[in-house]
Amino acid sequence: MNGMTDIIELDESSFKKFVNRKTHSLVYFWAPWCNPCKHMTPIVEKISKKYGERISIGKVDVSTNPEIASKYFIAAVPTFILFKEGTILEVLVGAVAERRLESMIKGFITEEEEEEFSI
Repeated sequence: MNGMTDIIELDESSFKKFVNRKTHSLVYFWAPWCNPCKHMTPIVEKISKKYGERISIGKVDVSTNPEIASKYFIAAVPTFILFKEGTILEVLVGAVAERRLESMIKGFITEEEEEEFSI
């Protein structure tokens, strides 16, 4: 595992490599002018601290990376896309409850990964 708990700022040059990792990757599409995003950012940070050892979390500012947003048909922010090896596993659109975002992540963490990180 990558051992990182920080949220990685993604752009055109780093996005493809990030989502093609063998581990799960959660991408948070946001914008600085988005009020619901202001509510979601601390939740994403909390999720990153809790699950950052098991999944990679990145964020894309759609206002500075419109080509990525367009490629993935991001019509509203916040949007969350969970990837594994470049494949989209699940998409959540809008401000969601912390437990819903956490449930999405936990739904794709394998039992093997759970056991590896149990203390």
